[in-house]
Amino acid sequence: MATDPRPRRREDFRIAVLCALQLEYNAATLAFDEFFDEEGDKFGRARGDPNTYTTGRIGKYNVVMALLPSMGTTTSAAAMASFRSSYTELKLAILVGICGGVPSPGTEREILLGDVIISKTVVQYDFGRQLPHQFKPKDTLDDNLGRPKKDIRSLLSKLETERASDFLQRRTNEILTQIQQAAAQAGRKRTRYPYPGAAQDRLFSPDYLHRHHDDADCGCDDTWVCDMAPDASCIELECDVAQLVPRERLEVKKQHDREGDAAKAQEPDIFIGRVGSGNTVMKSGAHRDSIAQKHDLIAFEMEAAGAWDEVPCVVVKGVCDYADSHKNKKWQTFAAATAASTMKALLEQYIQTDSPEGPRTEFTTQRNNEILLWISKEPYEQHHTQTNSEVLEGTGKWLLEDEVFQKWRNENVSSILWLHGIPGSGKSKLTSIVVEDARQTPQKALVYFYCSRNPAEPGRAEPASIAASLARQLARPQPGGEILEAAIKAYNKVENTAFASNSLTLGESQDLIHKLLESYKGQTVTLVIDALDECNEATRSSLLELLESLLKTPAILKIFVSSRDDQDIVYNLKQYENLFLSSRRNSEDIALFVRSETRRLIEKKILLRGSARQEELRDRIIFELTSKAHGMFRWASLHMQELCRQATDAAIEERLVKMPKTLEGLYREILEKIENRDALADRAMAKNAFSWLLCAREQLRSDVFLAFVSVCYGSLQVLKWHLDNEMPLKLTNQVIQATAARAENGVQVMALLLNMRGVDIRITEDVLTAAASNRRYGDTIMAFLIEKRGFEIEITEGIVVAAVQNESKAIEVTSLLLKQYGSQIHITRDIVLAALWNYGSGAGILKLLLEARGDEIEISADIILAAVDRRTHSPAFQSKLSLLFAERRGQIHVTEDLITAIFCAGYCSEEDLELLLDEFEGELKITEKLLTDVSYTFGDKNKMMALLLDRAKIMDHITDECMETAVYCFDDTIVRKFIDKRGGLMKATGSVVKAALKNSGHSKEVMNLLFNEYGSEIQITPEIVEAAVGKRFGGASVMTLLLDKRGEEIHITDEIVSAAASNHSRGSRLIELLLDSCGDDVKITEEVLKSAVGNEGCGDQVMALLLNGRGDSIHITEEVVRFAVENKDCGNRILEVLFDRYGDDIPITDDIVQIAASNPGCGNKMMAVLLERSRDIKITKNVIKAAIWNWKSGDKVMAATLDNCGDISLQGGEYDDDLQTASLHGHHVIVQMLLDNNADVNAAQGDTP
Repeated sequence: MATDPRPRRREDFRIAVLCALQLEYNAATLAFDEFFDEEGDKFGRARGDPNTYTTGRIGKYNVVMALLPSMGTTTSAAAMASFRSSYTELKLAILVGICGGVPSPGTEREILLGDVIISKTVVQYDFGRQLPHQFKPKDTLDDNLGRPKKDIRSLLSKLETERASDFLQRRTNEILTQIQQAAAQAGRKRTRYPYPGAAQDRLFSPDYLHRHHDDADCGCDDTWVCDMAPDASCIELECDVAQLVPRERLEVKKQHDREGDAAKAQEPDIFIGRVGSGNTVMKSGAHRDSIAQKHDLIAFEMEAAGAWDEVPCVVVKGVCDYADSHKNKKWQTFAAATAASTMKALLEQYIQTDSPEGPRTEFTTQRNNEILLWISKEPYEQHHTQTNSEVLEGTGKWLLEDEVFQKWRNENVSSILWLHGIPGSGKSKLTSIVVEDARQTPQKALVYFYCSRNPAEPGRAEPASIAASLARQLARPQPGGEILEAAIKAYNKVENTAFASNSLTLGESQDLIHKLLESYKGQTVTLVIDALDECNEATRSSLLELLESLLKTPAILKIFVSSRDDQDIVYNLKQYENLFLSSRRNSEDIALFVRSETRRLIEKKILLRGSARQEELRDRIIFELTSKAHGMFRWASLHMQELCRQATDAAIEERLVKMPKTLEGLYREILEKIENRDALADRAMAKNAFSWLLCAREQLRSDVFLAFVSVCYGSLQVLKWHLDNEMPLKLTNQVIQATAARAENGVQVMALLLNMRGVDIRITEDVLTAAASNRRYGDTIMAFLIEKRGFEIEITEGIVVAAVQNESKAIEVTSLLLKQYGSQIHITRDIVLAALWNYGSGAGILKLLLEARGDEIEISADIILAAVDRRTHSPAFQSKLSLLFAERRGQIHVTEDLITAIFCAGYCSEEDLELLLDEFEGELKITEKLLTDVSYTFGDKNKMMALLLDRAKIMDHITDECMETAVYCFDDTIVRKFIDKRGGLMKATGSVVKAALKNSGHSKEVMNLLFNEYGSEIQITPEIVEAAVGKRFGGASVMTLLLDKRGEEIHITDEIVSAAASNHSRGSRLIELLLDSCGDDVKITEEVLKSAVGNEGCGDQVMALLLNGRGDSIHITEEVVRFAVENKDCGNRILEVLFDRYGDDIPITDDIVQIAASNPGCGNKMMAVLLERSRDIKITKNVIKAAIWNWKSGDKVMAATLDNCGDISLQGGEYDDDLQTASLHGHHVIVQMLLDNNADVNAAQGDTP
């Protein structure tokens, strides 16, 4: 069988290893070939499981291992039950460790210390009935533990064959040697596993007691042993060697020892037989032999009986003593190593059953669904079905018949079509019509997505989720078809790293989409996005970039996008084909909707019920709504609802006259009516309903929604009214949770609910967790719940974790829980980690836990590493770290990994670093990784590095990357220390010099040091000079240094002068320096001038210097002026400089004026300069259009234009299409000017003034 694939979830583990002692666990870890948790736990555990797991690979199998908190059958039973709750697919458990052997001298089963026992079955010898005259164990199959399962019996039968037994013996010996070598190479902190020697294997007669044999008055005799004797050695007690039992196998081992063949002497024998398990430590030779003879046992141990019933189990234990009174710990580590070796050898012969999903290359329907759900879980089909179900038959024909749409649909090239319009104009309905039309068109694939800002569906507004849904649909071109290979490979890649449960990022989705589209080369794919404006405004630019990038893929991609005219969307999509949804285009659709809806409401007697003029008023309603809708379906629909509320014909007529003409006005009217309701309770209820609708993160049933509105956001008066009137409130667990989490009136609301509906309310773990998490009133609500319902409360680990994570009330809530339920609370590793992760009050809660329950808390390096792995970047973490070292200094084994990890966390004080170095017992080496980690710390990295350089050893080989990090991140004193320690190994290469130039605060000092140390080794290339003049800060001082040190070598290129001229912060100083120092070597080319006028920081100063120094030789081209008017910050000042020097000789074309008008930064000031200083400026149609599309300052541009040029003449009718754009951008000056010049207001109906 091939090696197991790397697991991605807990269900992929089928083999468990259990150890009762730390020394057993340490030895077992050396049998692992690979660990999966070295970068943090990836698999977690089930709720309520207290076990801490180690995961990895032994041979070809994925294995999960746990260390029991204590010895005994009860502990092992509980641990194995928890094992099964987290790792539900376990097929084999191996109890690995040490045991007491039954020696059986002179028989075929003569067992020596270090031999290994494998259980054929387990007998719980101390389980039975104590009768008056004897103890009678239960030994029937039903009473006792029974036989192992068939697959284990089959395995053990195989191991008893000669061939398998020889293999097991040989592999155990080989693996034992490997374990001993690995332990020896790991350093002095690692336990060693040497063979103690055959001379140390001593077996006394069963009746010979380990006791004092002198005349001391301790009371020891043949019937009684004092309390001190068991702790003394045989040498101290002078045990009689004449009582040692001679054994043939032992003599053979002693002979190997004498011959110096330690490898042969240490080889353990492996015995398979019945193992006795109980809660009693066996320390009596006589009782050992009696019980062993009765049950045919070969060994005694204390955990197998507990684990046996939970999962198929095999005991593999090394014999460390003979279960008699002479037992000691001398052989324990070696016996643990022999057991670990046999365990690994046994697994090599274990044949595992195939997992239920079969070979991984066989992609079943279930597997396909798994991949698709990994890509995206968004129910995109449901969104389309819901939107399309509301489309009236016959609507949208105009869109499908439009020439622009047909061109987009039928052309054999990739393209984007943008449908845009005002709110409520029916864009989503039209989009669904486009999707349905695409389904009828022959093509390779159709993908679509309906964006929404509905808080209950947050994924519909996030670019990452939208892109993932598109990728999912592309992954399977046809429903029920095969998944494309690119998606399978992507899934396999993350599956093998155990991260298949993570959501795709936007970048990952984008990469996957591009790979998938390679499979569609030359084929047509339609991609539809509805309501792009509903996408998160802060991040939707990334989605727009993705859509545009898809046009370059090998597929023929037809992208259809609908949205409102939000400025950023307009800016990105205005270059593509577009259709504006004006009233002229959708008037027939609105008329059809109004006629149909009016007829339906009248037939259902909702509208015009009892009217004497039904037909007359029906026709008037249809006319008024159709003619005044201006393209807005929602406006017509809301007015229809309001007309249904009118009771008389006169009221309907009055409403038709007074109805608001805009959608905004209609919404305002509705809100005012709600706000002006007579009853305070009605107003509060409405406000709370709006709040909940805006905040809900999932869709709710009506009765649950009512409960949330009343309980979670309502006033006490509103809630009491609902309860008094027996309103249908469904008090779900979520509602009670939300009450416990309330920021206001939580106790009062909870009290009201418990008093009036207490029988319906359960105080669950989730409710208590919400209370414990309440940052404002957590302690008060928790105290109230304990007082009222304490009898039913059970405090779980999750509740305590929530309490210690509470950033405001952690100390108060945790203190309360410890005081009230101390006996129920065990301070686990997760609780300690939660305290370490508490940003607000972590140090305080950690101090509380240590003071209150310090004896339960083990603070290890692993705990700190786990906390650091959470990336707790804050000074608060530093205080927690200091507290841990102050309280538990001796317990924390400081390793190089721990030191590096703490630096990675970002905050580490000098005091912490000194403490870490004091505790670190090895020789710390400054590696390339540690150097990088220190450079990223938030503290004083120069002081940190100085301390490390004084206390630690620097790496033997200094790479260019290390040198670059040193000169880029640290000051000259640190670089000096590096050079002093390893100067001979360091080279000042070009990349090192460039890195020094990028040093943000010490570049001059570091460069000066490099010049002094490496002199002629440093090559000053044009690239280095260009990097110097390109520095945002300090460039002038560095350039001065370069000219001072190597001025004669420096050749001033055009690129260097351009870089200096474009330097935003120091451009003028650099140009002045170059002109003064290099004279005629500085050439002022057109590229240099373009860099100067494009400099948005100090371009006017740079140009003034150039013109003053070289004005006679400078020629200003149209291209230079174009770059000047594109400058958003100081373009106007640059124009002033140019006009002052050249007057009307500056080439000012229509294109230049148009670019100036479109400049969003200082376009208005540039237009004022141009109109004031240039004679022949013409304000053309294109200039007006540029101002209209100037989303930021178009109004100011036109105001400046009108102020300086009052006789602008426009041809009427040419600007009709731009009126709506100007209005939406808020350019009121432009709107008024267009209207004054006969622009047609009906060309773009909506909110146009």
